[in-house]
Amino acid sequence: VGTDVVFSPSLVCPLLETIKLMARKKDAESTKATRIYLCLQIRCADSHSLLFSEAHKYGLEVVDVTGELTSCCPWAVELECLLLKINVKEETTTHGKKRKKSSKEKKSKKTSSKEKKSKKKDKKSPKRRKKE
Repeated sequence: VGTDVVFSPSLVCPLLETIKLMARKKDAESTKATRIYLCLQIRCADSHSLLFSEAHKYGLEVVDVTGELTSCCPWAVELECLLLKINVKEETTTHGKKRKKSSKEKKSKKTSSKEKKSKKKDKKSPKRRKKE
């Protein structure tokens, strides 16, 4: 959750890059996607437009869900607040580069590949029993 973080055009792309690096898309390995919400007032129209126009380059989708905010927070309408939800659409980082896997993801993959190799060896070679 972030508030009032879209106020300078020069900071929009670094914000999107940070969001992308920290967020996870729901996939076969993860049970939940990262939930990202920004609550803000339009302080700079250029920054606001840039947020929407550049998000796709980072594999993100910005959706205006202000209606959800106004139903639970009547003061939001009075203060002209917007609620934006950011969805992760692609597993890429900035400008089409693939996201680096976390150390946890790497360890998980190594463990499963070692287990597969071990099972293959067991099938190929007969088990040797020690004679008593």
